[in-house]
Amino acid sequence: MKMSEIQKLNILIENLKSCRADAEFYKAEKAKILDAVKSSENYILAETKQSENETYAAGIESEIKKIALEDYAETKNKHPHDKVDIAMRKKFSITDAGRVLAWVKTNLADALIFDEKKVKNYATKIGAVDGTELTEEPNAQIASSL
Repeated sequence: MKMSEIQKLNILIENLKSCRADAEFYKAEKAKILDAVKSSENYILAETKQSENETYAAGIESEIKKIALEDYAETKNKHPHDKVDIAMRKKFSITDAGRVLAWVKTNLADALIFDEKKVKNYATKIGAVDGTELTEEPNAQIASSL
């Protein structure tokens, strides 16, 4: 490597070292500020009250839904209250995966899209995969500690 290239790399590495140090300093400063706020009496009170109210609201929502669904089961009324509706949603489940796969192969081949990440994982860790190649390429790495 030429001397000018080495000098340029030395300057860049020093600049990188300085930027990394500054970034770490400011990350630590942010953490200190957040820790101070989170340990304040007002923050702790607000966090506690938020959690209590979210838990209470979830319980109320659950009770409202239970009452509405019970009413629907008896009356089939989808509007038990002006603020509550019963929505009918389709529910999908696979009961026989083998039969579904056979159907997909003949009727919906587009659903059989391969996952390139899984193929790469197989090819790099287990063995060759037809239609792929595994090669090596150079990759520059910079030390994390400068």
